[in-house]
Formats: sequence, structure tokens, C-alpha cells
Amino acid sequence: MRAAGSPLHLICLALVVLVVTAAVLAPWLVPHDPNVVDLGSALAGTSADHPLGVDAAGRDTLSRLLLGARTSLLGPLEVVAFSTLAGVAVGTAAAWRGGRLDSLLSRSTELVFAFPGMLLAILIISVYGEGLLAPVIALAIAYLPSASEVIWFDGVYGQDITDDHVDATSRFLAEGEALVQMPLASDNDAYAKDARQQHRVLTASTTATGRPMDVMKLQGPDYDRIRSTDPDFLASYASYYLCNGAVVCGQFGDAAADAAAKGVLARLHPGRTVEQLNIDRLGAGGGGIHCVTQQQPVP
Repeated sequence: MRAAGSPLHLICLALVVLVVTAAVLAPWLVPHDPNVVDLGSALAGTSADHPLGVDAAGRDTLSRLLLGARTSLLGPLEVVAFSTLAGVAVGTAAAWRGGRLDSLLSRSTELVFAFPGMLLAILIISVYGEGLLAPVIALAIAYLPSASEVIWFDGVYGQDITDDHVDATSRFLAEGEALVQMPLASDNDAYAKDARQQHRVLTASTTATGRPMDVMKLQGPDYDRIRSTDPDFLASYASYYLCNGAVVCGQFGDAAADAAAKGVLARLHPGRTVEQLNIDRLGAGGGGIHCVTQQQPVP
């Protein structure tokens, strides 16, 4: 909290607010029409009438800078919003319906992804002309595949209060890297089968750019050796939380498995201290560390 209120952070925040405010109020702040050409005063220096001078066509630089800020802020926001909404819609439809629709949407997004975003933008602009709309649509479509790739698991339905939340078994570590908590070889219940199926699916999957996934295994505990005897208990190491300087995960009373999981997490996240906590109350309700945590920092 001290860092958030430091003078440097406050100065940066003030600059951001100033730029955004100037961009929003630009139509009322511009001293001149930014498109008026005056070749007679081309490249003139600063003056009371033109605080930032004029360009090679004699247009007021300050006016063009203020109005240009609106486009620079609005354009990327529209690209992110459109690509995210459209990508989520396409990905959800592909995952929900599956089958031929999934294949069709996946091949379509792969085809779009084969074109460089800027080349696609130039192509669309050449067809639809100038303006902000054309490049926004082009870039949104170009970035759509990265938001529409979905990896779908069968899951376990109706057998517990969570319907087998995926974050108790699998998680992403980084782009193209995943981790799956595996059951004992002797376990053969619905959850064990689901964990193995998640590992198979992730191993056969690729990233949005087509790179094969690197999937690591994290051995789960022996339910006959943990503290809890509740048949609905969830013992998830994979549902751990990354915070500044530490990894927070559960420990369940299977000493060997707890220690092995701690070692794996220490290797996966070097430089962080692995803190294991008794989370039996969470596990009794089918929950894990993720159920009581929120955002995670950038690695």
C-alpha cells in the first residue's frame, strides 16, 4: 500500500488522468480546426496562437495532438472489447456444441490466424476505405483466435456439490505449460478417470499458435492416509495460490505426498517460499485454496 501512494505512482497516475481528460474534452479544448491547411505558415515555430507550432501543411499541432489522442485511446479499447466478446462467444459455442461446429470454428480461426494482423488490417482498409472502423474490425478479427481457443473436458456431473471444478485438478503455469494433479495408479473412481482424461486432453492440445502443450504431473495424496475420512473431501494441491514471494497450497496429512507436492511446487516456482496450510474445512466442502483467493500476479 505504501508503494501505491508513493510520489512516483501519484505522478504517473496524474499524467494518465491528464491525458485521458484531455482526450475526452478535446473537441472543446482545441484552439484551431486541426484540418485547416495554411501553407503560408508551414513549419512555423511555437507562438501564443500555436503553442506547439504547426506541421508541414500549416495545421495546428496541438489541435491535432488532442484529437489524435481520442483515436489512440478509443481504437485499442474497441479492438480489445470486440475481440474478447467475439472470441468468448465463438469459443463458448465451440465448446458447448462440440462436434462439427467445434471443428468448423477451430479451422476458421486457424485460417484467420494464418494471416498477420497488420496485413489483414491493410487488406480490409483497402476494401472499406479510411476511418477508424475498418482497422478496428480488421485487428479485432486478427486477434480473435487468441480469445477463442477452448480446451474442453468431459468433467464429472452430479456426484458432488462442485461438479468437479477443473481448477482442483488442472491449471496453466504459463503459455503452453500446464499442470495436472494425478490420482494413484490404484484409484479408479470417476474423479481419477476424469483426472487422467484431463491429462490426455491437455497433452494432445496445442496453444492458439499451434505449439504443443507441455503438461506436467503433480501426484495427489493417498485418501487412505489423509486426516479427513469424509467421502466427499477434496484434497487438491493443484488449487494453489501464487502471491508475492510465496506459493500457498494445502497439506492434508499424507506426509510423503505433502512433502513431494511441496518439492514440485518449489521447482516450478523458484524464488518463492512454499507455504502449506491445513485447509481441511475447505476440502470438506469440496473447495480448495482458489475458493478463498482472487487475482494472481504476473510470473
